Amino acid sequence: MPQPPDDEVDGAVPKTTKGSPKEALYRRFWARFVPVAQQRGWTKATATTQNWFQMPAGTSGVNWVVSFTRFGCRSELYFGDPDPATNLSRWRLLADRRDEITKRFGEDLIFADLPSRKGCRIETRLLGPTIDDEDHWSDVLRWMEDTQERLRTAIGDVPVVKEFAGTSPDPDGDH
Repeated sequence: MPQPPDDEVDGAVPKTTKGSPKEALYRRFWARFVPVAQQRGWTKATATTQNWFQMPAGTSGVNWVVSFTRFGCRSELYFGDPDPATNLSRWRLLADRRDEITKRFGEDLIFADLPSRKGCRIETRLLGPTIDDEDHWSDVLRWMEDTQERLRTAIGDVPVVKEFAGTSPDPDGDH
């Protein structure tokens, strides 16, 4: 039976992977995030080489996402259905409850309808961290876990979420 390379034995995260050095950093970072997300029942996915990590929200076209961006890190609920009208309709249901959701979350949130794009998001940001700053990965991981937990609770406790869970908006616009 084939054996894993020495650097993959006993759950160690390999220092090298195929692809660019940046992709290797992302894979190593997400390999540390995945067990936390799996333990909480958020995902069954494995580490990726992308700057973002997506987890299902229980509704087609809606995902929980944590990511590295140009400004630092983002933790969000992303509406990414192929139909922009579906995304906007779902987003508006929550944006109309912005004050309630923000209060439950415990700090400011950004409700972005992204008019020049297909999707919409509700997010919080952590300014500064980069994937290259491995000394701060533990802090970033704690932030991602904490903000995802609070965001999921704040949004999940809003009754209108059930209105879009598993449904598309009414084609007549009554939804």
